[in-house]
Amino acid sequence: MAPLNLRMPDHVMSTLENVREEASHKATDLKGMLDFVIRIEKTLTDLLEAISGQRIFWALDVVEKEGQTLAAYLESQGPTILRELQSQLEEPARRAWVEYPKMLEEECRRERLVLDPRSRHPNYKFADGFLSVKVKKQGKTTVALLTSNERKIAEFPADVETVVEKVKKEEERLFGRPYDGHKLLGTIRRHYLEFLEEQGQSDGSLVELRSLAQRIVKSQRGYRLDEFIVDLSRLAREGPHEIDARRLELRGTRDDTRGVLLHDLVKLGYVGAIRFTEVRI
Repeated sequence: MAPLNLRMPDHVMSTLENVREEASHKATDLKGMLDFVIRIEKTLTDLLEAISGQRIFWALDVVEKEGQTLAAYLESQGPTILRELQSQLEEPARRAWVEYPKMLEEECRRERLVLDPRSRHPNYKFADGFLSVKVKKQGKTTVALLTSNERKIAEFPADVETVVEKVKKEEERLFGRPYDGHKLLGTIRRHYLEFLEEQGQSDGSLVELRSLAQRIVKSQRGYRLDEFIVDLSRLAREGPHEIDARRLELRGTRDDTRGVLLHDLVKLGYVGAIRFTEVRI
């Protein structure tokens, strides 16, 4: 097709370019305003939900994090409303901190969640110590740090209802999955042998558990390290322990930075390595 040699007068092109730049600036301004309004909407939704649900620490957390933004949106009445809101929240928050152990025990009982009787405020244990929650004051609110097998899972406002909800969710994730001991032992054996081959070592050599665990977890989409540890713990308790005329052996370590604590197997201490030893008949 022959070129059309289309040419526009300079003033037409200049006008179109100016209008395009003006529209671009307006679009940027409107997008910024939309993002701001969406943030305000979420802030108010969270705040109203926290207050209606009597989740005092959540409400204070929202006010602390988004108070300035909310005050700017409310303009002249903002600071007054927020000061009044915060003053209404502070006394219930103080009482909730004082009565926290009792409130958490009652909520656990109500929701049929087992709280380790050895727990002492501000540290609470669940699932035989595999899950733990530490509550601490942070600014005007109180937050909870949830850990699984000594690794951080989440940090959030420490209202007892929220703590129980999140712990129950983690317990279901960890212990509510199907378990196949024979399949798991086969998976461990396969990765163990692959690792030894890469390292030029012979069958029966010790392999660091953390390294092997990371390898197994990466090979299965969605599989998490603490889930593998729960599965390995069950395998250690229930078996099977033998495969290919070899027996799974767990080796302890005194180095807690290199070892792993298995679930409901406190007597083993930290497990640092595994190997498969020959079964002698």
